[in-house]
Amino acid sequence: MFDIALDLHKENTYGVVLDDKSGEVVWEGSFASTFRAAKETLEPYFVHGTKIAIEATSCFYPMHDGLKSIKEIEVSVVNTVKLEKPAVKTDRRDALRIAHLLRRNELPIAYIPENKLRLQRDLCSLRVRLVHSCTQCKNRISSILHKEGRRVIGVKDTFSQKGLKQLDEMKKYISRKEELEEELDLLKIFQKKQARIEKQIDEAIEKDNELNKTVELIDSIPGFAKTLAFVCATELNPIGRFKDAQSVAAYAGLYPCIDSSGGRMKHGKIRKVGRKLLRWALIEGAHCAGRTKSSIGNYYHKKAKQKKSNHAAAVATANKLAKLIYNILTKKESYNPGMEQQVQSSNPPCLLKAFVQNGRLLTPQNVL
Repeated sequence: MFDIALDLHKENTYGVVLDDKSGEVVWEGSFASTFRAAKETLEPYFVHGTKIAIEATSCFYPMHDGLKSIKEIEVSVVNTVKLEKPAVKTDRRDALRIAHLLRRNELPIAYIPENKLRLQRDLCSLRVRLVHSCTQCKNRISSILHKEGRRVIGVKDTFSQKGLKQLDEMKKYISRKEELEEELDLLKIFQKKQARIEKQIDEAIEKDNELNKTVELIDSIPGFAKTLAFVCATELNPIGRFKDAQSVAAYAGLYPCIDSSGGRMKHGKIRKVGRKLLRWALIEGAHCAGRTKSSIGNYYHKKAKQKKSNHAAAVATANKLAKLIYNILTKKESYNPGMEQQVQSSNPPCLLKAFVQNGRLLTPQNVL
């Protein structure tokens, strides 16, 4: 058996092959970052029990999927960001370090979703980017009106149908007419694209029965709408890969940093590791839940008074929502206020707290 480590880049990949028994380097060298080149170079070492570790980069999916199709070998992806950064860093040293850690089963292995789930996650990311683009256009339009000393009258939302009619009429009387027209055209384009993506999200939910049930369960929580529920469902599926509710909150990066020394413990800001999109969805859901007359809304306002900050209250509520979603999905029951009593506050998990996949150490922070 052999232990193979691949330091993957866009153009070239540096590979190291170790003998599993002796730990000696059998082969090392570079080749093109394609599955075909990897197979031609490393095929002599593809025997039963061989393990391959690939560095998690933006382009590892084609290599991972290709190697995964070979039955004799075991393929995993490692997030090297979670490893201690060496003083001297080169491609060869990185590959050697990964190979030796792989041989000792000490690598933090990342969870790699199936292609169907990847596409669903990409829909979520694309919609978020389009919403941000719409917001940027609206901010630039508001800035133009502010510079011209004008504003829309008689409507609460400047970008409602009545507000947009006033903006069209206002173009005749301002000096920045061309700039305003361009921004309004861009806004219409982004809004059409956003509506198209939302339609694709609805179709994806309808086609997948399991996903549809998961979205309905999360949507039953106060503050969650269909879109936020879809984001959480795609980010957390399958829920069985998490050990407990605290692991879900840690996966979203909603636990604080801890500085403990000499019997004193200080909690800092949240760690912001794990899935950024999931953390965003939970915090958005917390803000929405704060506007509802529910026990979660009461919890939000309680934390806002204690911390004197709506954002801090949203983070605390998002932590609670993450644990609540875990309980709902594991029990497959819709939300009811009694579930909140089961969500007990706990200390931030130790970095070594983990669960195991295929006999490997798998921490919530290292799951992609």
